[in-house]
Amino acid sequence: MKKLYLILAMCIATSALAQNSFPTSNAIWNERIYVNDRKYEKLFGLLGDTIINDVLYSTLYEFSDTILSKENIKGYIGGLRNEEQKVFFRPANWEYYGDGIPDILLYDFGAEVGDVVYHNAIIYSYGNGGYADIQPHDGGGGSIIISITIDENNRKVFTCSGGGSQWYEGMGSIAGVLRTIPTAEPLDGNTYSYKLDCFKHNDTVKYVNSSCNKCFCHWLINISDYKLDNNCINIFPNPTNYELRITNYELRITNYELRIFDIIGKTVFVQKLNENEIEYNINISHLQDGVYFLEIDNRSFKIIKK
Repeated sequence: MKKLYLILAMCIATSALAQNSFPTSNAIWNERIYVNDRKYEKLFGLLGDTIINDVLYSTLYEFSDTILSKENIKGYIGGLRNEEQKVFFRPANWEYYGDGIPDILLYDFGAEVGDVVYHNAIIYSYGNGGYADIQPHDGGGGSIIISITIDENNRKVFTCSGGGSQWYEGMGSIAGVLRTIPTAEPLDGNTYSYKLDCFKHNDTVKYVNSSCNKCFCHWLINISDYKLDNNCINIFPNPTNYELRITNYELRITNYELRIFDIIGKTVFVQKLNENEIEYNINISHLQDGVYFLEIDNRSFKIIKK
């Protein structure tokens, strides 16, 4: 009986660790890149596997849409692989630099406070590009682990110096999936900044930037702005204590089922929508106060019930 309890305890511990492991498939990062004050949006996601030099990698692509399909691939970025608590990246152009070039160490989720994680590469990429030119670099810089905390979803959060000032276990940097790799100083006179707006894994939104109240939507509207946007689904008032009003002037919805999830991904509300309507009123007065995610037509929106 003691052996049985020990096995059960080991299984539970293994399961707890597994839920925080870095994704290997069905994950998408929505990143914002500012060049001076102009915003560009990039979608990077994992779809399928690839074998390079007899090693299995999850394949990272840039996508034109939030639906992870071959039809929406814009370009191949490289391969990601997990090794215990470390996450490595092999860029698409790595073979150009010769044999034996080590993969880039993106994250070490087993690091302790005070440790330095060296990333052994550097990004040379400007304009509205994503990760077009990544080069090996012995002095590629490192992230010093300043503190480690646990968030409300039981994930480790690493606060670091250097690129990607915070890492979330199971997601990556709040600056972007590959933004732990240092970026070379720009020589074109422009200023650049990077933010991760949203992260979704297995069709569940796991992270939304506090400055963004819509996830995977190209038009970001302040939560106090009730102006209709003819190019996007609009949800207001938000926050609300009773009813949400949803307007859709695109007339391109293909999935007429609305779902609301809580912050741990549990479905708390489902409603079928009439495909002939362009406006819907959703009563959420029965929900407890807090943050939720509303999903409609493969797009997710952060909503607040208060």
